[in-house]
Amino acid sequence: NLEAEQKKIEEYQRITEESEPDPNSLSVTERYKKQFEEAVALIKQYLEKGHTKKEIAIFLNKKGHKTITGCDWKSCTVSRVAIEKGWAPRRKKRNAGKTAAVQLTLF
Repeated sequence: NLEAEQKKIEEYQRITEESEPDPNSLSVTERYKKQFEEAVALIKQYLEKGHTKKEIAIFLNKKGHKTITGCDWKSCTVSRVAIEKGWAPRRKKRNAGKTAAVQLTLF
């Protein structure tokens, strides 16, 4: 009976080792994917509460969250995520439409 139990334990350990990849063998995006998804959920939550993108970035960094590429959060990264998810409008470019007017006056 002990031998059967030992075999079950060894089989379980083998299966567990095979199902959990070595973190060092994962790509950067695979390594940080789960953490990034958690951060994205927090971004939505804090945007809905009215926090600024800068405040959110500071909060995520203090809690140890990383971006999908393993970097610290910046307000522009929070903004990019919010825009991609449709939680914030895309900002208009500052000089939109002015270039044509400047060119017309030069010629």
